[in-house]
Amino acid sequence: MAIIGTSDEPDEGHYDLKLEQLAERYHPIREPVTNQYPPNNEQAVYSQRPSGGQVLVSTINNTKPIKHNKHPNSLQIVLDFFNDKNFNPDDGKEFYEYYEDRQWQTSDGSKVRDWRALAKYWVHQKALIKEKNRLNKKQASHFRDNLRTTKNKDYGQPL
Repeated sequence: MAIIGTSDEPDEGHYDLKLEQLAERYHPIREPVTNQYPPNNEQAVYSQRPSGGQVLVSTINNTKPIKHNKHPNSLQIVLDFFNDKNFNPDDGKEFYEYYEDRQWQTSDGSKVRDWRALAKYWVHQKALIKEKNRLNKKQASHFRDNLRTTKNKDYGQPL
């Protein structure tokens, strides 16, 4: 029975001079690696710390930009947003007036955090309501009533 090697590892008995020379070019074996990383013997020093105590150095990234536009400043900004997104401008006016009357608070009383996301949700909800109303308003047939019986009845036939 023969065993077929399926490993990706090179055969240990096989030596390829070209591959060895190529590897030597990228990672020289004979030269030691020095000064690759700075020495880490000391504690992080804060220049304004008191001389007699240990200081906790913050590792929090404080460079995150802060959004200050929780709600739009004018109706025109909302209308421009609705035009850019190809939404109905009348929905934009209705959206602005609705939330302006409520001091830009949601139904649970919390302040609006992102009016653009809220506007997209508003348009989505309006489309769902419109579709639901369209499905509920089926045209009544002239030949049938709500009980789905015909108007032309033959009382001479037995049931």
